[in-house]
Amino acid sequence: MDCDNASLTEIDACRICFSNDNTNTNPLLAPCKCIGSVKFSHLSCLKAWLNQSKLSQLSPRVHSYKWNNFGCEICKIKYPCNILSLFE
Repeated sequence: MDCDNASLTEIDACRICFSNDNTNTNPLLAPCKCIGSVKFSHLSCLKAWLNQSKLSQLSPRVHSYKWNNFGCEICKIKYPCNILSLFE
């Protein structure tokens, strides 16, 4: 995922919340191959989006989570399972 603050412009905004805030704790990411106005999403927005799309089964001893599609609905690229932040 692209986490480089220096490459962002003032018009780059999150495709989920439409905000262009970009912080070390909630960076704008380019998690897939989309371009243009749908390229970026905040880490927290992406996590909330994926959390809403999961199917869960809870039993006394086991909690199971499944995503039918763990990827971009637009370009169909699967999201990475790990995110390495470039910020300290």
